[in-house]
Amino acid sequence: MDLPDTRPSRQRRRIFTPRRFVLVATLSLVAAGIGIGIWGYATWSKARAIGDQLLQLEAVSAGSLADPESIELKPIRAQLDAAREDIYSLQRELGPLRLAGSLFGWFPSIGDDLRNAPGLIDRTAFAVDAAMEAIDGAIELNQTYGVAIGTFESALAAYSAGGLSATIARVRDRFEAADGLLARGRAIAAESGIPGGRLRGKAQRLASAERSLQSFVDWAIPAATAAELLGPVLTSAEPLLSIFEDSDFGTYAHVGVIAEMLSDLEKATGDASRAAATAIAAAPPEVARSSLGKDLRALGALLEGLKAASQGGRIGVNAMQPGIEALTNGTGGLLSDGDSLLRAMEQLAAERQALADASLKLEAAARLLGSPALEARSARWGGLVDRVRELTVRIQSSVDIALAFPAVAREFLGGNGLRTYLVLGQTADELRATGGFVSGVWLMTFFGGALVDVEYQDIVEVDDLDRLNLYPPPPRLLERHMNAPVWLMRDVSWEPDFPSTAAFALELYRLGQKRSVDGVIAVTPWAFLKAAKALGGIPTPEGSIGAEELLPALEAGTDRFGRSYMDTLFQDLLEAIDTALPQSRLFELGAALDDSLAEKQLMIYLTNKDAQRLIEGFGWSGALAMPSHDRVVPIDSNVGWSKVDRNIERSVSYRIVLDPDGPARARLKLSYHNLSSGSDAGCDSQFADRNQTYEVLKNACYWNLVRAYVSEGASLLRGDPLPLPVNSILDQVGAADPGEPTLEVLRGPAGTVFAGLLLVPPGETRSASFVYDVPGTVVDWGKDVATYSLTMQPQAGTVGRHVKIEVVLPEGFDYVSSSIAPVSTAGNTIEFEFLLIRDTEITVEMSRAGAA
Repeated sequence: MDLPDTRPSRQRRRIFTPRRFVLVATLSLVAAGIGIGIWGYATWSKARAIGDQLLQLEAVSAGSLADPESIELKPIRAQLDAAREDIYSLQRELGPLRLAGSLFGWFPSIGDDLRNAPGLIDRTAFAVDAAMEAIDGAIELNQTYGVAIGTFESALAAYSAGGLSATIARVRDRFEAADGLLARGRAIAAESGIPGGRLRGKAQRLASAERSLQSFVDWAIPAATAAELLGPVLTSAEPLLSIFEDSDFGTYAHVGVIAEMLSDLEKATGDASRAAATAIAAAPPEVARSSLGKDLRALGALLEGLKAASQGGRIGVNAMQPGIEALTNGTGGLLSDGDSLLRAMEQLAAERQALADASLKLEAAARLLGSPALEARSARWGGLVDRVRELTVRIQSSVDIALAFPAVAREFLGGNGLRTYLVLGQTADELRATGGFVSGVWLMTFFGGALVDVEYQDIVEVDDLDRLNLYPPPPRLLERHMNAPVWLMRDVSWEPDFPSTAAFALELYRLGQKRSVDGVIAVTPWAFLKAAKALGGIPTPEGSIGAEELLPALEAGTDRFGRSYMDTLFQDLLEAIDTALPQSRLFELGAALDDSLAEKQLMIYLTNKDAQRLIEGFGWSGALAMPSHDRVVPIDSNVGWSKVDRNIERSVSYRIVLDPDGPARARLKLSYHNLSSGSDAGCDSQFADRNQTYEVLKNACYWNLVRAYVSEGASLLRGDPLPLPVNSILDQVGAADPGEPTLEVLRGPAGTVFAGLLLVPPGETRSASFVYDVPGTVVDWGKDVATYSLTMQPQAGTVGRHVKIEVVLPEGFDYVSSSIAPVSTAGNTIEFEFLLIRDTEITVEMSRAGAA
């Protein structure tokens, strides 16, 4: 029996030949590839769909993050959070897609997409995570700045408790995390390059969103750091602010302690200022325009100003310390120990260069603290800006007096021999051109640096009524509006130029008392008030009178004891100054002296010509400016025999339209609001009975002789006629009829002046307006650049006028800069607003359009 043949047939062996195996393998691979490709295409399609959803990333722009109130970020964050889950799911499915991209990247139509989709999805994941961190950080950063620039007390409390610092540290961590995530996305982009195909557009949009996010993060990290470093600034500033605001020096009696505090503040502000400057420089345009961007610029200006103030203050206080120690180490009081006082002046003179450096830095600080960026946001800072400005002014005042006074101290204080001065006690409630009606005078005598004698005289005792024929005739307006037959000492403050007033006072005193003196000093109650505040009050036999109580006490004392009560308070003030004062009180007293001199509440005239030139150079002479450029000096005189001036709010509005081809056109408006109240405050007669109480005389109708000193050569075009009221002095003496215009233009040694009588009833506002041409010479018309200058001066005895100035540039000129920060530069009109309390010169520089 034959056995079957079990060998494989030739036909079956041919099925497994190598050629057939390759074919089967190839078909299987193709089938698998098609499957993977189909799966990959489906996955890529999901990625495309999510890419459309991720357009929310574009809403997370630098501008929206910096101003979250403009767009609600929390819903966007929730949408990103949901999208992130989808992206994470995709990333888990990306293994095969990455393989498909490497194997089938050559496929037409979808090859580039398959190859680039994984990297794009990874970048999107990093961008979404970065956006979520940035949103969380931006919301908290805005909230943090809201606290940091709130009231000083609330911000300091938040920093002191530690919560705000912890929040800021968390905010910075969020932005640093976002920065790291964006860096990882950039690394993927650098490795993969720019994709082609249908994902190219989405990749470009993603890159744009990444750049916007990065620009915000680059700004936000130093912005958060600046907010964090504000904490040490506030902590360092708080005791200084308390010292200078409250005059409560407590344990800070030594100026060395103040110098250390200023040094600490200087370091703290330096650290914070650098962080703020970095953030400001990094701010994209849309961030710079945002609310938070404006807050940061304001913070940067505040920190820069405070840094300059603390640095200048530290230099100045260290320079003053030897002189102050010379005073406090003496054997007597400030006014009675002449040797110590003169030695202190020599110590200060030796530190002149350091004091000058300190003054320059403090001036720079004042400019920074008045910058437009800070001014525009100051309302949000809870008064902190004003407090820092006041701190700077107080420090600079003490430095400036220490810098200037030693130059005249030996002559003024009798170091070169006996010196006696006539001191005019002016009643600013009855205002006159150089401070007020003179109600009494003192003779103050210095010898060897010490005050050796003070003698008071009531004003009615000064003039010699038996020699009135020798007295000079009164100024024309005094005679016309007060029916004065002669010029007596009580009215010596009638003219606005104090050196001229002082010269007349010397002559009148010689006529009345047959005695010559070495100079004249004018003092108003506001100077008393500043000194009382610096001393922490004035001790009297009835108890200490605080600064806030001084004027009411003066009113009540005048009613009870007459004008001589002014001498009682003056003697008590001198006694308080002469006691052993803490060093920091001397610091404050010097600042009060400088403020009084700068604000014309204290003016000095010396017969020694060399010393007087120094006085004029320091701006202590009360001289009326006579510049070659523009000038506006408003002057009021109470001609109603009342005491109403403290109830008068004053303002000035000035608009000038410049013209390179002719005179400038100016409009000046002087406004007055009478805050007086009471039924006895009628306007039925110009003359007020002096036997009434101070309260009645203070709440009265305001009979005001208005004078406006303007540029020399000004030509009045039209003005309010200022009609003569019924029962005015002119009416009563029959010199003029009611209703006649009182406005007149006068020209004399003091220049051009517009003058007239203005009646302001209680509770009402009245104004006097003038339109006039100003000579074109008030502008320096250069070839390409022109400069307009305006000088304004406060009136002695006033506590400030609210001023608004508009300078209208000619057509074809562009604004370049100005000496003080404008509140607006809209179009060709430059606007300024300020309180006029010191001599102020405003310069506006403009260039011809197209000039290089």
